[in-house]
Amino acid sequence: KSVWEDFDSVIKSGQPVTRNITSRDMTIRITISPIVDELGAIAGAVGLFSDITQSERLERTRREYVSNVSHELRTPLTSISGFAELIRDGIAKPQDVQHFAGNIYTEAQRLIALVGDIIRLSQLDEGSVGSEKTDLRLDGMAASVVSRLQDAAAQHDVTLRTDLKPCRVHGIAQIVDELIYNLCDNAIKYNRKDGSVTVS
Repeated sequence: KSVWEDFDSVIKSGQPVTRNITSRDMTIRITISPIVDELGAIAGAVGLFSDITQSERLERTRREYVSNVSHELRTPLTSISGFAELIRDGIAKPQDVQHFAGNIYTEAQRLIALVGDIIRLSQLDEGSVGSEKTDLRLDGMAASVVSRLQDAAAQHDVTLRTDLKPCRVHGIAQIVDELIYNLCDNAIKYNRKDGSVTVS
């Protein structure tokens, strides 16, 4: 009924109307615009019905993500600010300065990783990340990631090794590289002291 009332309103006022109607799991956007004849009089109206269910879901997911990221960014920033303030004001004991500096470095790395994730998400959303799938040497990519993470493993007292056999996968190089990197990086970060990670 409200849709027909909108048509009537557009015909009388000559002003377009847009509204979203949600029913069950669907969201429909209705845009009603006036039809003007050669004399400039309103001769009727035309309605465009668009299914925007998917875009609404994506927008909801985006809002949730932004909210979560804001919280995730605030946590390391608060830690960095707190430790830096202790050092700046001379409250930290000389023997604790190195420990606090280490904490600042760790939290800064968390921030860098988070910002990197945000940038990659934005690039994927805009389609600016190459989406061309090719045949990739998975073992070679894994070996490269392990090489790049050796210093991080040493800092966490974790032994990082490989047990690779030649294999290929069809995928997007940048995304596959990030997947391997994130898996290995997490395995190092959340390991135990003197633990090990084997990539196979």
